[in-house]
Amino acid sequence: MFVGDILNTAARLEEYAKRTTVDVVVSGALLQQLTLPPGIVATRCGDLALRGKAGRVTAYSLSASAPETPGLAATAYKSYLLTEG
Repeated sequence: MFVGDILNTAARLEEYAKRTTVDVVVSGALLQQLTLPPGIVATRCGDLALRGKAGRVTAYSLSASAPETPGLAATAYKSYLLTEG
């Protein structure tokens, strides 16, 4: 039931994002597997008690850092998605 656990965690992180001002939330486990593109920063949200999970899940929000050039972070992120997807 590994896939079910992943989907459950993703759904609970989505619920967390909807209840806060955070647009993108990832687990610490996922963040460890990622190489963030230039201009994207991860900010720790904390250790969350998610429904259906026995232990707490460390969550991070992803956002654009304050780039020197407006729109640079968004462009870098879109480029990253195209090359990684």
